[in-house]
Formats: sequence, C-alpha cells, structure tokens
Amino acid sequence: MRLIITTVLVALKIKLLACSGCNVSTGLVNNDPVNYLSLKYRNTVFDGVESSFFRHTGHGGALSESYSNYDFSAKYFFYKNWYAQGIFSYQQVKLQSDSSTNFVNGLTDPYLFLGYNDYETFQNWQLNYNIFGGLDFGIGSYNTGYGHEYSAGSKSYDGLVGFELLAKFKKVGFSLKNNIKFNANNKENYLFGNGVNGSFLFLYYLEKENLMYIPFIGSTYEWNLQDKLVDDLILNTSSEVLFFDIGINFLFKERLLIGGKYQIGFYDNVPGWESINISGFEIELSYILGS
Repeated sequence: MRLIITTVLVALKIKLLACSGCNVSTGLVNNDPVNYLSLKYRNTVFDGVESSFFRHTGHGGALSESYSNYDFSAKYFFYKNWYAQGIFSYQQVKLQSDSSTNFVNGLTDPYLFLGYNDYETFQNWQLNYNIFGGLDFGIGSYNTGYGHEYSAGSKSYDGLVGFELLAKFKKVGFSLKNNIKFNANNKENYLFGNGVNGSFLFLYYLEKENLMYIPFIGSTYEWNLQDKLVDDLILNTSSEVLFFDIGINFLFKERLLIGGKYQIGFYDNVPGWESINISGFEIELSYILGS
C-alpha cells in the first residue's frame, strides 16, 4: 500500500470540447497498481467572441460554452498486473450568447479499458508504469439539435490507447501521460475528429502522520482534429490548447484521496472564435480498495 504515495491528480482534461469524439479523464490513482472507485466533477469553460457565421449563433458576438461532467470510474485487477477499468459519465452543456441560453444534457458513451500496471524500484527512486487500451460504446445520448459537437453520445464505437509514467525520487515526482483517441463513423456517416492528449507534471510529496499532501504544477496539451460528414471536413471543429495546471491531492490513511486541479489556457488555436479564454477545474474523491 505504500505505493499509494505516488498517487497524483493528473486528470487529463481530455474532453476539450466535452464531446464523445474527444478523449477521457483517467483520474487520480490511475498510476498506481491498486483497485479503486472514483467520483469526479469536471468543468471546462470557453468564453469569448465568436466569429460571424460560426456554427453556434451565426451572427457573431459574445458566447460562453460551459461543459460539466460527472464521472464514475472503477478499476479492478483480475490477474496479477492486468486490470479492467470502466468509466461512466453524465454531461451537462450550457450555451449562452447575447440572445439566448440553451442546455444540452445526457449520458456519454461508457468506456471499458484493459491494461497492464506495475512498478519498478531502484536504489533511490521508483517508476510506476501503466499501458492501456479499450473502446467507448456508442450508446450514450445522441442529441444534435445544437450541433454534433455538443452531443453527449456519438453512436460510434471508438478506440483509445495510452500510457502513464510516474517517477519518484525521495520527495520529488514527475508524471507523464499521453493517449490517442481513434474515432469511427457512426450510422449517420458523421466522424468526430481524432484526439491527442499529453501532460507533464512536477510533484512534491509531504507527509504528516496519517495524511499525505501532494501539490503539483505542470501543463497539458490537447489537440483534436476536424470532424467529417461522409468525406467532407466540418469547419470550426478542430482545436489545439496548451494549459497551465496547478493543484493538490490529500491522501488519508492510504485509503481516501481528495484532490482538485485548476487549468488556465495560455496557448490556443480554436477556429471560429475572434477571441477566447479557456479555463477549467475538477474535484475528485477516490477510495482505494487495495492492491
């Protein structure tokens, strides 16, 4: 159970547009080879001025898009270092312009992963590694009344592969995560753009009696390609954002973990906006069942 001290809130904020065509958030304790349950609230806000004839209102002006996700995740080791992991989520989208406010809510496509998670110890440091792959099942709520990009579900079965590394030397740690989402056409011949996500964090470990707290800083890079309808690219559906991340984790008695993170975008390339500010935060509660 001492492996839990390497736990880090590296929630990859992989749902840049919070759509089913984007990636997933792997959660707090995912670097460690332990069974756990997790509840998470995630929110990302795009706030700015849209271009004229953009896909939202079409007349330009102020626009705010707020994406909230309520996630439940479970990870279970069924044979030695091999595990299965499921992620289930409910999404709420708020679209607010100078002329209207609209909401798009629904269940997202559930994910099922299979992975291999282990660690190696050396003279003065430890390395945790996690390799995984799986599918999302296109059974979520498919609501395209305000555009495909706001739909919680995709009606397609999509693949995702990724890896996670965490190195710890005494009180200092470094975390690296990366994954790629490969999307497929749904029955309407709509294809959500593939997504790439990576993050790097610097961590510092502090411990007092039964409490460990781990502040961290770093950055996350997110890149989503354009959507397609049949063979035609859909304008203003790609995005590229680089975030600055800051947060902290609290681990109680190596069982209960509470963490939070704030993100602010300091570089972005999001077509369809004349100007934009992007920010996000998340809060997670995880209970570790054991190794």
